[in-house]
Amino acid sequence: LEIESRRRGARTTWRKVVKGGRTLSLAQAPRGRAAGTAVTVRDLFCNTPVRALAARRRERQEVDAARDAVALAALAHPNVSFTVVDSTRGGRIVLRTRAGAPASSTAAACLGAVAAGMVECSAASATVRIHGLVSPLSGGSSSRTAQHVFVNGRHVGDSAVGATVLSMWERARATLAPPPRSDRRAPPVTHAAFVLHVECDPDAVALSSELERASASFAQEEDVVAAVRGAVQRAWHDHLPERHMWASSSGKAQMPEHARHVRA
Repeated sequence: LEIESRRRGARTTWRKVVKGGRTLSLAQAPRGRAAGTAVTVRDLFCNTPVRALAARRRERQEVDAARDAVALAALAHPNVSFTVVDSTRGGRIVLRTRAGAPASSTAAACLGAVAAGMVECSAASATVRIHGLVSPLSGGSSSRTAQHVFVNGRHVGDSAVGATVLSMWERARATLAPPPRSDRRAPPVTHAAFVLHVECDPDAVALSSELERASASFAQEEDVVAAVRGAVQRAWHDHLPERHMWASSSGKAQMPEHARHVRA
């Protein structure tokens, strides 16, 4: 593992080399670089020969897994630019995000086509701020891989935030008028897709220590859930296609009950 980094405004580039968990060197780099940090990984699993052999046999999957890990970091920190270069594919750039780019652009770079239809959502209260992207009720994903929640910049896999969105999605989708079909096949299963950021007082949330499947418990969970509901329902209300509207007794189109906006 080789890390080269230079702070903006600094003249010196520093270089650190680690092998098998042991630092081999930490010194000024022989050549300067642009402001930022470059991380280079070679000989993956070099200290575990059997696993290294298995990794070489599935090189493409290992690179894709590394790319996905960096994509999560990019989603968590949209104010930082990220670039992933795959040397096994001739130096091909497999991920690139730009600091300060619109949330939709970062999501598209990290998640691909599933992010194309996602819409912005936001809500705030005295204790919490919610912002990010969510698939409209007319969209969604064929898998559950595009469901991400970040709490104060930390990716979490288990929280009241994700559970709330999934529950809302199932109830709202069940009440929507299905689009017309030319055949009698059952409609495909569609899952919610979302990238939601929760910002709150660090003392008001407990984050578990797991790296891959961290969980979050909020001291004021009701406030967080209310903010999530308000943000998502408002986004759905603003982006519901006319064909999904129901006719009211007055003849005007209205949203199904579970998809209506409810103020938090």
